[in-house]
Amino acid sequence: MLAPRVLGLALLALAIPALSACMSVALVGTAATVATAAREERSIGDQINDVATKTDLNARLIQGENDVYTNVNTTVLEGRVYLRGKVESEDARDEAVRIAWRTPGVREVHNDIVVAEASSLEASAGDTWLAGQVRYALLDKAAIKDVNYTIAAQDRVVYLMGIAQDDSERALAVETVRAIEGVAEVVDYLVLKNDPRRVGEAPGSPPGTS
Repeated sequence: MLAPRVLGLALLALAIPALSACMSVALVGTAATVATAAREERSIGDQINDVATKTDLNARLIQGENDVYTNVNTTVLEGRVYLRGKVESEDARDEAVRIAWRTPGVREVHNDIVVAEASSLEASAGDTWLAGQVRYALLDKAAIKDVNYTIAAQDRVVYLMGIAQDDSERALAVETVRAIEGVAEVVDYLVLKNDPRRVGEAPGSPPGTS
């Protein structure tokens, strides 16, 4: 029988290749994430700020009333906040918008929350599948820089968010999504690369809801 010390060294020797493989996968995944982030029109700093703003916003929604966090989905791009989901009352809808505007770093709030019963699991799965189809369709178009696009779907309505290089790319993206089977409507929230709203200005005050 091997002594405990010898057995331990033998097990460590066997584990090293597996650990190296795991580390390699992790490093490759991290490198891919960094490379993707670098290809975006958003600066790395803006991406970090958006993550911080989204985290702060979600924490505030958790503390809110009317169970808004459970029923509201949030997206933050360069300080522009997009709210989606289904809530049971106008009060809950308005509360989510107020919380968003009070969150530091928020420049715009786009409100697509509807007052209705919560979606079924089947409907949610369908929306997830549809969003995947949209992502694949945009990826298949060489003229579309899809890395700048954020996609969401709700009740067969597809929301396009992010940055388009120009009007031609924007039009192509919307046309491509409209042609996908199962898409009932396309909401175009794309911002052009040279849009003045992308300039780093102080966050605005809420003029109302959009």
